[in-house]
Amino acid sequence: MIIYNYGTSNVSALNNVLRSFRLHPEKIENVCKFILQQWNREIAKPIRHGHGSPHYVDNIKIALGHPNLKLLAKQAAREMLNNESVNPNSISKYLLEIVDHVVVDDKFPEWNIVQDEESIPC
Repeated sequence: MIIYNYGTSNVSALNNVLRSFRLHPEKIENVCKFILQQWNREIAKPIRHGHGSPHYVDNIKIALGHPNLKLLAKQAAREMLNNESVNPNSISKYLLEIVDHVVVDDKFPEWNIVQDEESIPC
């Protein structure tokens, strides 16, 4: 249900759903498309975890790596870089590094489940 009601869903819960559906990208394609189209709103939504400070761009990173949305991801990445040039420091260094790789190197975030799961602290 979270996937179909993204606009009203808890962004932290949705982030967990996105991670869990990476093996089935077709099921989260519309949500990822929405995130890429609305990145300027998504960038400010805190994604809370059970520990530490909230993150702000995990959902965007996941959407940028969707295997069926490469063209839209590149377009969104270009928009983010353009926005940063007009409004310096409006995008985190973490996200800037990711979008720079997308635009310059044509390298999209990988959906490497094993690596991601190993990086989650217990």
